[in-house]
Amino acid sequence: MKYNDDKNRIYVLVYEKYTNPILPQIPLILTNYLMNNPEKISTYINDDITIEKVLKKIHFLTNGNNVASILETIINCVEGDVNV
Repeated sequence: MKYNDDKNRIYVLVYEKYTNPILPQIPLILTNYLMNNPEKISTYINDDITIEKVLKKIHFLTNGNNVASILETIINCVEGDVNV
């Protein structure tokens, strides 16, 4: 793969902002998306958007309301709660 300074900057910005232990694939997904949609980069590096807000929204959209609930859902799923 040829080194591309702009793509490397996108990766670094996204990786620093969106790295998290709950959904570690978010930075890679967003980097790929932004490489194909560079006009949206400023939206994704906006200081008002945090990984915590993103995780809360993801959980809200999956019937929860906070990051602790995401972890609880993961634990229940992994540990065999049949209601998950």
